[in-house]
Parts: sequence; structure tokens; C-alpha cells
Amino acid sequence: MVRTRKCVSLAAMVLLMQPPRITPLAMLSSSSSHQHGRSGLGDSTAKRQPTWTDRLRELLQYKEEQGHTLVPKRYPENQGLANWVSKQRQLYKKYQANDTNFAIEATST
Repeated sequence: MVRTRKCVSLAAMVLLMQPPRITPLAMLSSSSSHQHGRSGLGDSTAKRQPTWTDRLRELLQYKEEQGHTLVPKRYPENQGLANWVSKQRQLYKKYQANDTNFAIEATST
């Protein structure tokens, strides 16, 4: 027996999984000083960690440049994006399988 799977683009899947506190997509392209700046808290030389929204912006930029969202697991130009995409894929598989740990893992990333 051959199983068929629905093919969902990574971008569509990521948008379905976005946390409730995410900025609407219409606002993602607007630039603001906090997007690429320093955290402003504590050590002025410390960089802030990229947020979920930052990674989504990077994915959208990747799609614009490459024409797809199939970021390889080893992508030396932006390994952080590659790791994030891989994690989103893992979470989506758990979501599809109705894994009860999905909600816990999704909120901790």
C-alpha cells in the first residue's frame, strides 16, 4: 500500500505554528532599531538572541533569494536559520502526529 502525504511548504507550516505574540506578517518587512541592534540590557557588547520573528524574517529573505524554503540542515551562510528550520520541521511532525509534548516544546523555543 502506498501512503500519500500532504505537501505543505515550510513557510505555510511555520505560519500555522507561530506563537500568539508574533508580529503580523505585514509588519515584518518594516525596519526598526531593535531588529538589528544590541539588547540595551546589561553588557553593551552582548548581542541579543534572535527571536522567532527574526528567524521568520530570515526564512522569508532566504525564500526571496532562493525561490524556496528548503533550507538545508548544513547551511554555512546562516547555520542559525538552518537549525531553526530543522526544529520547526521537528515540531510540525509532532503536531501532525498529535504528540502531547508538542505544545511544551513549541513554547520553550
